[in-house]
Amino acid sequence: MKVAVSRRRHDLWARSLADDGEWALTTDGEPDYRYGSGPDRTSNGTLLRKFGLPHLPPAVAWSPDSTKVLAHRTDERGVRQTHLVEARPADGGAPVLRPAVRPPRGREPAAGRAGRAGRRRGHGGPRAG
Repeated sequence: MKVAVSRRRHDLWARSLADDGEWALTTDGEPDYRYGSGPDRTSNGTLLRKFGLPHLPPAVAWSPDSTKVLAHRTDERGVRQTHLVEARPADGGAPVLRPAVRPPRGREPAAGRAGRAGRRRGHGGPRAG
């Protein structure tokens, strides 16, 4: 039986491709402790909304015999929340205030440091010419 995995709210669901039957793979997901998604602090949500997508598909891997699925769980409990302004929403409307999470000062994960280190100085965008 072929099965597709998707994310609903904070949990993972499976759907049979043969008969469209669905069942929950997880049931204990929470807003800040969810399955199959990366951290909100990456701000991917802004780009995804511009494409009309609610979120990326869950990151999962099937076992070689296709009887088990491996997924990760993102824990952002206790991470302080800030806000970002989406100045040009995809619908062309007024600016929108979006929640964003930031790690506590002095406890930034390595992924956050690598993202900033990857920017080259002097490349702030196109030059007027």
